[in-house]
Amino acid sequence: MKYKRLFFLLLSVFVLTLAARAASTPQILQQTLDPDTRQWTLYVRHGSGAEVQGVRINGTEVENAAIAKDASETRLVTWLLFDTSESMPEELRAKALDLLLTLLGEKGRAETHNFCTFSDRLAVKVRDSGSFTDLKQQIDTLEYSGAKADLMGALREILTEEASRAGTEFVRILVISAGGDGVPADKDTQTLRDRLREHNVPIYTVGCATESNADILSWMYALSVRTHARSWDIRQAGAADIANIMHWEEIPVRVSLSVPEELSGVPLRDIEVTFSDGTSARVSVSGSVGPVTEEVSPVTEAAESPDTLSARLLALSLMLSLGLIGAVVFRFRKHKTADAPRPASAYVPAGEDSSMTLCLQDAEHPERRFRAPLRKRVTIGRSADNVIVLDYDKSVSRTHCEIYLLNSELWIHDCNSSGGTYVENTRVTDTMKFSNGAEIRLGHVRYKVELQPADG
Repeated sequence: MKYKRLFFLLLSVFVLTLAARAASTPQILQQTLDPDTRQWTLYVRHGSGAEVQGVRINGTEVENAAIAKDASETRLVTWLLFDTSESMPEELRAKALDLLLTLLGEKGRAETHNFCTFSDRLAVKVRDSGSFTDLKQQIDTLEYSGAKADLMGALREILTEEASRAGTEFVRILVISAGGDGVPADKDTQTLRDRLREHNVPIYTVGCATESNADILSWMYALSVRTHARSWDIRQAGAADIANIMHWEEIPVRVSLSVPEELSGVPLRDIEVTFSDGTSARVSVSGSVGPVTEEVSPVTEAAESPDTLSARLLALSLMLSLGLIGAVVFRFRKHKTADAPRPASAYVPAGEDSSMTLCLQDAEHPERRFRAPLRKRVTIGRSADNVIVLDYDKSVSRTHCEIYLLNSELWIHDCNSSGGTYVENTRVTDTMKFSNGAEIRLGHVRYKVELQPADG
């Protein structure tokens, strides 16, 4: 039994590694076509934050593509699917509810929620609501049942409803569950895959592990990978970190385009979106667009060459090896590292002593000002171990970034933060030089940075 549990633990780590890799690869998550207006709406994600440069249909550049770059303005519909069955471990219920409240409390500006519970059947508690009060009221009155969880049935019901949705919102599902009684039958799994092939909906999963559900959690995590979504183990992931990822990194860019007149009645082969870093995401389509258009069936998985597949297999083998090593190390050391701040990269310069004072001022709440002597480097984050402690907003990571002087110039280094570090809306992927008086954003919060004399 001990070796079986270890095997499923390693399998889960492997699947989670695939999910992390998929999240960094350009992907077209959803696409809809209005045959009357011949208007395509695509939702495209790129984990590195690279900007969309162009769109091609059948290899021809489309000049009328409109790209919505502001993630906070993207219209979202998020299904929150919460497991209230007997399979939910009692010791994890409070943690699961904390995650739920954190997600609701930091929702996007243009986001609405459908809050559902499920055991042997799905119950929609709140529909199309942006009100935290309505959702909080339902959460406060949650009751767990003695029935077994039917996750497959709940997902089928949601996907059936979404198939008839009229609109261009980006739809996603977040499941918080222990998985249920066991892995669904192959026939049911294939039916679900076929439905997702017709209309992909990213299914994010947060697994609540017990001694006997490793196999069903692996199935859940694999479902996330297949739909180009992420997955987490609730015992290892922080609620604020998951919320940051869902409300920042996982918000795709919306691309709207009209099919050119010259392509009317021409069978569509594919639509490709290219990014500023030279990568691209492609969706294969079938059918034609014209006055009497047949139904177009988007397919979310693009064809790959044998060379590409070989490269992927090699990469997956390497990731599996690293995952096995990481899982063993993590199992023996997680109690020592759970609350540790993220370390800075060893190769970042140490900075230099200065007689200046670093000042941060919250752009939305100017009364919040933070000062620290700028000696060597100033660490900034939620943890009390930092030089500047910003513990009032959960979108700030435990150790979010560092600011230091080098050759009398200001530099900022992102410490692998969840919500990202930005200088004047440019993401800091590692280390960046910036000017005194610039605005930086840490997670959700914007700050004005100023250097002042130490006695200023």
